[in-house]
Amino acid sequence: MWFGQSVSLIGDHVSLFTLPTVALLTLHASSLEVGALNAATTIAYPLLGLFVGVWLNRVRLLPTMIVCDVARVVAFASLPVAAAAGWLTLTQLFVVAVFAGACSVVFDISYQSYVPTLLQGSALARGNSRLVASEAVAKFVGPVLASGLLQFGGTIVGLSANASSCWSPAPAA
Repeated sequence: MWFGQSVSLIGDHVSLFTLPTVALLTLHASSLEVGALNAATTIAYPLLGLFVGVWLNRVRLLPTMIVCDVARVVAFASLPVAAAAGWLTLTQLFVVAVFAGACSVVFDISYQSYVPTLLQGSALARGNSRLVASEAVAKFVGPVLASGLLQFGGTIVGLSANASSCWSPAPAA
């Protein structure tokens, strides 16, 4: 589970770099549009966080996490497909950013609630330490990887990276 989450975190940070870069370089977005796109990726956290936390107390966490991962894969996979077909638009980037952000809120809160059901005591402390370390590594590796993918692979490869990293294997319940 830790490995899968680490890969997914790197993919998330690849997206944080790739979406605005594609908006600027491929779709010729204005600085205002790029700023709004960056905001769209995180707007779900303050808008949905409290409601999602209450709702998650009433549902099974593992199936919820799986649904969120599948939904993010589909959303992010639509971007390279649209780019390859020449249909990629700024509107689609916004829709995917907001939708994936909402899925991420649900997944992140579920994940934080699920880990303590798997680990207890010092194992929980070690597990949380590893997750924090993974986040720190992802913040460094994600943008570097994204820039390389965009530079040498182009828009379609850059946009494909997060779709392939969203699926983080979860343990059996």
